[in-house]
Amino acid sequence: MTDLYFTRFGLLLILIVSTVLGGCPTCPNISSVPNGFTKMTYVSIKDHIENPGRGFITQTSTLSSHYNPLTVNYLDSLRERTGVNMIRRNFVLDTFVSSHIDSNFLQQIKNDLQVLESAGFNIVVRFCYTLQLQPHAPYGDANKYWILEHLKQLSPLVHQHEGVITALDAGFIGTWGEWFYTTYFGDPNKRDYLKHPPHGYSDAVLKDRKEVLMGILNAVPNSIQVLVRYPKLKTSMFDDKPTTYGEVLKHTNKARTCHHNDCFLSSDNDVGTYSDKAKEYPYLHKDSEYCIVGGETCRPTSGPREECPTALKEMAMFHWTFLNQDYNKDVNNKWKKGGCYEEIHRRLGYRLSLTQVILPNTIHPGGTLCYHITINNSGFASPKHMNIYLVLHSKSNGHYYAAELSKYHDTRTWHPGHTTLDGSVHVVKNFPAGSYDTYLAIGDKILHDKSDFYVLLANQHVPVYSSGYNKLNHGIKVDAHHLSDSSSCQNLVSWTPPKHSRYSRVFKGTF
Repeated sequence: MTDLYFTRFGLLLILIVSTVLGGCPTCPNISSVPNGFTKMTYVSIKDHIENPGRGFITQTSTLSSHYNPLTVNYLDSLRERTGVNMIRRNFVLDTFVSSHIDSNFLQQIKNDLQVLESAGFNIVVRFCYTLQLQPHAPYGDANKYWILEHLKQLSPLVHQHEGVITALDAGFIGTWGEWFYTTYFGDPNKRDYLKHPPHGYSDAVLKDRKEVLMGILNAVPNSIQVLVRYPKLKTSMFDDKPTTYGEVLKHTNKARTCHHNDCFLSSDNDVGTYSDKAKEYPYLHKDSEYCIVGGETCRPTSGPREECPTALKEMAMFHWTFLNQDYNKDVNNKWKKGGCYEEIHRRLGYRLSLTQVILPNTIHPGGTLCYHITINNSGFASPKHMNIYLVLHSKSNGHYYAAELSKYHDTRTWHPGHTTLDGSVHVVKNFPAGSYDTYLAIGDKILHDKSDFYVLLANQHVPVYSSGYNKLNHGIKVDAHHLSDSSSCQNLVSWTPPKHSRYSRVFKGTF
């Protein structure tokens, strides 16, 4: 297929020949910026941008015996005071340890999830039965039968509000839902490491634990990862090989089982998080490329482990996505004194910025729009799976057109460092002639109509803060000259932008 590119003065500058693979033309290498194309470069910024599904979080808890509902005003105040737009919420089923959850409590959970969506917040969900530590059994958690029954009741809620849920802690088992102080799944005071190496649990206990984890995974959508407390829990359930991208694409249970560390940096082995660091560190480094890691610190130490150098090193090594800002404040205050707290605030999860973009100056109905986009991720982790749109906005009538690029580019592979997106978009034969501004929009696959769940890029003069998309600062002319129209690749189609946000989405307060 042959595409003719013209300057805005209508002079023929270059003849670009594209090959056709499966009906979709492929572009030549435009990284050298051939005639008829323009390269834009961008300057990064240090603003504390409130992007979805990442960052410091605040933990809240509510009991079925005494429900404390979330409100938009409360979440707005959190955002204004701390720049937080994600919480962890403990839903404590203390009155349903041996009975079904009643409809009133289910409705209260639903109301909370709706409030979170209205306030532009994400949530890490945890269900458990008690927050009170007992010195010995019974610890107050439920048995396997009731956990599985409760999962059946909770599953529709989780599916209905999939978009706001960043992750689900495995929860349910034991005090705080941490799978340790438990009556029915291996009392820690009765573990026998000699009889049942290496975990101290019998095969029957391990089988019950895995049945609960499988029940949780089956109860939630494929997009939601389930976080377990210890790396060895995951390896004992599956295998000791890190998750691969192929497993992610297949939505395997292994790929959907991820990690929370609730004693980060609080001892040499993070208070039992690791049992064999020589094996578990390399494993978690690779596994966390596609699996969420989050949690909190739990106590200060007398050594240097919790200081800034180790904190930054291990957050980068294990691709941390979220961290509790409220606990332990003594540790967080050390980071403030050490000068790394603001860097951690910016880098938790992903932090995306444009490096360069190459686009044509003129395109033609029936032709091809070739693009070359380089994105830098200076965060600790890659984003979740999101929609990617290349957007054209008509200067004459304000209409939006977009091509979804997610079929060819996967945000889950945007690991720390640079990622280049090369490709082509088909311009349909009846595409309106005129002048267009260009944008890049990266947004949630479920909540695609709400700008709070779109990613703002960390560049000067790029984010359109209230709208959620990003201006590429380049205009394209669509010429009236029509070319042949035989392509079956991704088209530019009419696009409805997300609803404007009520928030600035940049934290300008102090730490």
